[in-house]
Amino acid sequence: MDKILKGVSMSVVLNLVRSSYSIIATDSRIMLDKVGRYTDVYPKLYPSNIGWVSGTGVGEFIRYMANNLSGSPYETYKKYIRSNKDYSKEDLEKTLISYSYIYRNETRIKYLGQEYCCVKIPKETPTAFPPADLSEELHNEIYDELIKRLKNSEHLDDDIYTIANYISDVSQSCKSVSSICDFGIIDRRLGKSERVNIREDFSLFKTKYDSNSAFY
Repeated sequence: MDKILKGVSMSVVLNLVRSSYSIIATDSRIMLDKVGRYTDVYPKLYPSNIGWVSGTGVGEFIRYMANNLSGSPYETYKKYIRSNKDYSKEDLEKTLISYSYIYRNETRIKYLGQEYCCVKIPKETPTAFPPADLSEELHNEIYDELIKRLKNSEHLDDDIYTIANYISDVSQSCKSVSSICDFGIIDRRLGKSERVNIREDFSLFKTKYDSNSAFY
């Protein structure tokens, strides 16, 4: 089972939940203007008090949710949209925000967006937020390759490399996405929850993977 949500900004996000860990991964590029200037310095993945947060759409909204996930994230999400006056309601409602957390010793990811919805991502269901400036046909080709590779994945390092490869493939077809991959992982393989952040260019992921070196 797999899922692609319609992209709304110049970012890519991939969400994956396994039985003992969850992954939210994104790239690093922020477009500065309409003529193509960009920076790869600032993060688009954020730690929260319960896990990791990323998304596509209004960056300030995504950062706000990362800092305010206590209580009911869905109520916080709706309250921000109702009270915010800096952005259009349409842009805020189209913003997609995924967040990872632990519930009853299980790793989980939910996403908020697409006109007031809050959806739990099922296990083994790679859920992509593709960039808006990449054609649906081309992204589907890249995504289908991701699915094939994930089916052959045997452990966390396989998943990390496969998702990094997906982001790199998207970046080669889309100027608004970089090959720098930023991973937010909740790892419960040893029974205790460990939050891990890995941020590297795909070339470094490939070097480590080819040499059988652990990513962390």
